[in-house]
Amino acid sequence: MLLASFASADDAAGVVASLMRSPLGPAAIEILDSGAAAGLAGAPAVSENGVLLVVAATGFEKAIQRQLADVKALCAKASDAEAVRETATLDAIWSHLRELADPSKAGIALLKLAVPPSRSAVALTTARSAARDEGFTPVTQARAGSGVVYLELQPGAWDAAWLGRLVVLVSRLRAFVRGEGGSLVLEACPTAAKQGPAGLDPWGDVGTGFPVMRALKENLDPKGTLNPGRFVGRL
Repeated sequence: MLLASFASADDAAGVVASLMRSPLGPAAIEILDSGAAAGLAGAPAVSENGVLLVVAATGFEKAIQRQLADVKALCAKASDAEAVRETATLDAIWSHLRELADPSKAGIALLKLAVPPSRSAVALTTARSAARDEGFTPVTQARAGSGVVYLELQPGAWDAAWLGRLVVLVSRLRAFVRGEGGSLVLEACPTAAKQGPAGLDPWGDVGTGFPVMRALKENLDPKGTLNPGRFVGRL
């Protein structure tokens, strides 16, 4: 696994683009902001506006060595790049990456943005900047190989002011992903944020196929007894 620190997400995006066009076939490509990289075993320092690129390689020993060397060669703009091979450290890194997108954490809001993979770094930067504009201290992770970006928010307490900021942030980021041809789903958020007529819809835009979905639901559950309001479009 290679861990490379960059001054900006744009610099890391150039490496990701090269990887996607190459025959290297990495097992994973992750971009972490400074909040997400905090406490990551074996990671170089990441500046406040910088990112950490994590590239995993699998296969035979010599193949891994060659892949990591080739990936490191692509990271010419990195301020630091370290190859990690120790099993214990690798296990700790994988555990850290899994826990970043854990919706079961207490007291968090977890936003999942889906965009074209080539726009992963832009989505991370946009989400991080928008969250900071609303006063949050974001933890942002982009799975650059698939175009999925997670934004975790956890203020001290979800009072009315923070809930209002969350509503504004979700609206702003949904407008962004709509322009990218993507989507935004709330995987976790305070219950209070979803209540009332102006409450957040965790699913967001239902798409053009929603009338068909609603008709099927009404046909199969005419009395609305099966988890009413829990699915897309509050079905």
